[in-house]
Amino acid sequence: MIESSFVVNARSPMKAHGIWQFMPRTGRHYGLTANSVVDERSDPEKATRAAARYLSYLHELFDDWYLAMAAYNAGEGKILRAMQRTGANNFWELAATGAIRPQTQNYVPAVIAATLIARNPAHYGFDVEYEQPLAYETVLLDRPVHLKHLSPAESALEELRRLNPELKTAITPRQPEGYELKVPVGTRSEVLLAFAGAPTATFPVFRRHVVRRGETLARIAGRYRVSVATLAAMNGLSRRARVPKGRVLVIPGRSGEPVRYASARSGKRGHGSRVLVASKTRSKVTGRRAAAKHYQVRTGDTLYQIAVKHGTTVATLLAVNSLPSRVKIRPGDRLKIPRIR
Repeated sequence: MIESSFVVNARSPMKAHGIWQFMPRTGRHYGLTANSVVDERSDPEKATRAAARYLSYLHELFDDWYLAMAAYNAGEGKILRAMQRTGANNFWELAATGAIRPQTQNYVPAVIAATLIARNPAHYGFDVEYEQPLAYETVLLDRPVHLKHLSPAESALEELRRLNPELKTAITPRQPEGYELKVPVGTRSEVLLAFAGAPTATFPVFRRHVVRRGETLARIAGRYRVSVATLAAMNGLSRRARVPKGRVLVIPGRSGEPVRYASARSGKRGHGSRVLVASKTRSKVTGRRAAAKHYQVRTGDTLYQIAVKHGTTVATLLAVNSLPSRVKIRPGDRLKIPRIR
């Protein structure tokens, strides 16, 4: 409720997205795919599981739920630096120093207030009508198809869209492990039959445009010879929306494959053993790829000092080296240091 008011496609000016308002990089790190076809930050279940993993990690890092909440809002690096700079040992001391933004100062009390109200809404004057639990079945699709070929009726098509808010287009993703589509209860057999006879869909190709100062949707649409309606729909905007400078818009047209991301895993799913990697298609777009160097711990070093020195965060060091949050480093230890080249 505090993050997005339960709006699955909520988007902040800073590009945070979904009910848990994941930033793109953090979402990818916790297993959420985001590309031009699907954005799993909009999937309530996947995003909530990812948020639980992230909050678990933050709690292990700080050993305090209020600091974990503050770090969820501001980022663990900012909270760690503010604590070291001020000497504060808990959230309330840190908030009193003014070293963190008012948004983060107010965030933790807002979560506490929402929790208290949710436990006894009538006591606080709220008359809440709860929605029924979401009920669905799933169908595993081993190739991309157009949703309209799975549900000819317009009402059924809208229900598929409602159950699968992570889909950014009307075409299901192509994924190596297959795509699990949510379908209304009782329709699984019908959808499987339709899928067997549906043609394999081909994805349109896309270009990307970085919005410049003063540009409008109409001007950008004219430049690329697409309609304003198509451009707006492709980017989840209204036709009259103002687009801020620096925003990246997806443009139908000639380009390479959509950007895809993957997470390298070691053992069970969890924050401690996950390292972010980008597929080759990403390196074609950005021209950059992740690499790592090694650093030998010296006397007096702390993880925070090492992270700052190498332009990274404590959280990233822990993840890259598969270390627990309370690890003690000793002189002579060798750490992997992520870098971009």
